Amino acid sequence: LLCKIYMSLCQINKSIEVDYYKIRCNGQYHIIIPKNFSKMTSEYLEQVTVHHSFSETNGIMMYDDINVFDLRPGQPEINLYRVRLESNSDVQSMVKYLEITNVFRTLSLHEQYLIFI
Repeated sequence: LLCKIYMSLCQINKSIEVDYYKIRCNGQYHIIIPKNFSKMTSEYLEQVTVHHSFSETNGIMMYDDINVFDLRPGQPEINLYRVRLESNSDVQSMVKYLEITNVFRTLSLHEQYLIFI
């Protein structure tokens, strides 16, 4: 049994919702469609880039002279991290560690982080 199906392109066309990050660099808003989207990351990036001066040079998002994200790929991977600071002293305290979320990891060879407080 052979069947032929003819469909109009208008019937196939469907709208697709795309998740994106709204980031302010060089005084202008940029829309970034990431490989991995997170609503929490989206809200934080929009908030922190409004209050702090980020720039973009040659596809690298920077804060001051610190490279933060590589925006050159079509869908860049943008992650925020959680950092846990533990005391190395022998002094007893009620506070055992300090955990900070929404931390930027720099693009340097060394493991460096950028924290906004």
